[in-house]
Amino acid sequence: MSEELILNKIEQGKEEYIEFLVKLVKSDSINPPGNEKNVALIIEEFLKGMGIKTDIFPFGNNRANLIAYLNDSFEGRNLLFNGHMDTVPPGSEEDWKYPPLSALIKRNKLMFGRGT
Repeated sequence: MSEELILNKIEQGKEEYIEFLVKLVKSDSINPPGNEKNVALIIEEFLKGMGIKTDIFPFGNNRANLIAYLNDSFEGRNLLFNGHMDTVPPGSEEDWKYPPLSALIKRNKLMFGRGT
């Protein structure tokens, strides 16, 4: 896949990708206590919309792991991406110019909030 093709694909889905990012930033996944299950559900919805198979493994109170498969036969070569869905406490909101869970977009190109 060429760089130009990738950039065109991003431009075509730009609004959908921004909406996805806004949902992620607005989701409270502070650990402790965890709360990343909602993030897993947001990611699952996005991936399923692209035809990607997912499994959510809940554990504890409002916690979960998400596994997504491009190819669930596991034949041939495989690639694993591993990440986390929780965030550390943001501290005092007074320390933030914009609220950490706001996903505020300015000038139609800058987003402010936790993780952006």
